[in-house]
Amino acid sequence: MTGEMITTAAEVQGLPAECLLCSERPGYGPTYFVTFDCGDGVVMIDQAGAMGNWLPGELVDEWGPLVVVARGMSSTGPAVAELEEGGVLWAESGVSLFTGEPFVTLRWGSHVGQCSPDDARQTAMSILAAAEAAESDAAVVKHLRAIGVGEQAVGQFIGDLRTIRDAS
Repeated sequence: MTGEMITTAAEVQGLPAECLLCSERPGYGPTYFVTFDCGDGVVMIDQAGAMGNWLPGELVDEWGPLVVVARGMSSTGPAVAELEEGGVLWAESGVSLFTGEPFVTLRWGSHVGQCSPDDARQTAMSILAAAEAAESDAAVVKHLRAIGVGEQAVGQFIGDLRTIRDAS
């Protein structure tokens, strides 16, 4: 369950694979870990954004207590966490010591997810395009209002502009 507090190695061992855990260890800020099922009931933990693997007992001893932030994390595709408003979207690089695969950790407020570098690039391009479109739309709205175009016509024009932009 998201928000569950983990304080023992047995609780870590009982987690399913691909859970995201967060430690608020004093002096370190939020530190994130992803669980992996190594088979035969062995759980390994990758430290997000750092070179480090942990066994359940080591993780709890060094970084506990931990909070389950999200379930269903993946180093090969985007992870979805329940998002709440607030904060800037941050990204940091990582590599799984367990799989050797690169990943990007995305943080928004208190939520964290991981995706492949290709998915991160696609997301970044989408964000840049949306930022450019928002500024362009705002300039057009400002000009249309300045020359006396009514609000309904302004709204229709911006809607049509977005339709044309999305089609190309």
